[in-house]
Amino acid sequence: MKARETWIRCYEQLGSINKAARKCGIPRSTLYRWIKRFKDNGKDALKVHSTRPKVLAKQKVSDELVTLIKAIRVEYNFGPQRISLHLLRVHNMDISAPTVWRVIKESGMPNIKKYRKHGQTTRYSRPIPGDRVQMDVTKIGAKCYQFTAIDDCTRMRAIKLYPIKSRIHCRLSGLCA
Repeated sequence: MKARETWIRCYEQLGSINKAARKCGIPRSTLYRWIKRFKDNGKDALKVHSTRPKVLAKQKVSDELVTLIKAIRVEYNFGPQRISLHLLRVHNMDISAPTVWRVIKESGMPNIKKYRKHGQTTRYSRPIPGDRVQMDVTKIGAKCYQFTAIDDCTRMRAIKLYPIKSRIHCRLSGLCA
């Protein structure tokens, strides 16, 4: 409130909105707003007041619509979004999903439980040992490379360290064919 009083005094001393706004470091639109409030209601208008709306616009829902939403929820097990689309397509009623959600919550209906099927895992393997070998090379540090070979059938692994990242070391050690 003190800052706004200072802005009004600055405006009254300078007589110019531009100069006062520049001197106070605020936009002209802000200064215009506070000057108008000060002229209309006096010093009390400079206090901070809430900008929240006094009345929230809730859509009035009739009892017939509530029973229809409940019936759709029970029959089809739809969520608010799908109920809203169903009302629009089938009954030609444009009701938003948040309104449907509010009706469901107020009527105390439980949330929809989602069940997910776990897919069967297929193991990637070959029937004969040594048929396929997976190779990987990782740099461990300066001039140190780790060669890893894993057999697809037995899942056995062989690990060796080499100073150079080259296939020659791999072939000499017998890690790869």
